[in-house]
Amino acid sequence: MTDHARQVLHVTGLSKSFGTSCVLDDVSLEVDAGTVLGLVGPNGAGKTTCLRCLLGLTFADAGRVQIDGIDALADPVASRRRTGYLPGETSLYKHMRGQEALDFGVSFYPDLDREVLDFCLGHFSVPLDRKVETYSAGQKQMLAIMIAVAPDVPLHVLDEPDKGLDASMRHDLRRLIEALRRRGKALLVSSHHMAELDSLADEVVFLLDGKTVDPARVRGQRELLARGVRVVFRDRPADLDLPPGTVSTERGDVCFLEPAAGVTVDAVRAAVERYPHRRLSTGPASLQEVYEALYLGDLAR
Repeated sequence: MTDHARQVLHVTGLSKSFGTSCVLDDVSLEVDAGTVLGLVGPNGAGKTTCLRCLLGLTFADAGRVQIDGIDALADPVASRRRTGYLPGETSLYKHMRGQEALDFGVSFYPDLDREVLDFCLGHFSVPLDRKVETYSAGQKQMLAIMIAVAPDVPLHVLDEPDKGLDASMRHDLRRLIEALRRRGKALLVSSHHMAELDSLADEVVFLLDGKTVDPARVRGQRELLARGVRVVFRDRPADLDLPPGTVSTERGDVCFLEPAAGVTVDAVRAAVERYPHRRLSTGPASLQEVYEALYLGDLAR
């Protein structure tokens, strides 16, 4: 088992532009052994470019990347041998049988993690005896995941691993990620499924316009959201009968209601519950709610 205190991935000042378009601007992040770091952001925020740069698949303009102590920008081949990678757009040789594709994919690594591979073979419904061209989208994704996690390496980078998976497949993926964490692997996971990351990730980094969002700003939004009521109405009432002094702020479909001094959150919630709504929550905010607050515009700055 790997020492969980050991830092496996360390990224500082990563920057990348395509022509005059700045895609990554001074991005920094780190992942320790035995932990899962989630990477979230809207389409175009730079998530995939970030992953490709730290793996040496796209050349960064500036920054430093260390993978298991190796300078990944100076020696991308050596660092890739220490990294299992699932790209966001998987590409498998469709005329190969599943077993042939798996054998080929893992042949670039010196060692396999037999326990992880056995877990995948036992839980993933992937017909390895059939040609890949006969697979469903979910089966292709699960095969690509197997190729990414089977090598015995300290870091696994998974870009949208749950793409194309049904509910049962996502359940198996969660169990796999938890097993990898227990085995001391470091995982960097990019995903649009906030509920999945909320339950899996030890920490989440938000990307917005190519920059990492200041953790203090994230904490501020979490704290503010926890002080009020978050509601998505079925049909937004023209007038809300709320306790005096309640401040209402709208971001997209979400209405945030902050009680005035001396008014409880429960009192505001009781008033709002009278109106037809699709979602209503109080207390600690979910990752999805923090995401909406950050990307639709901060509730307070």
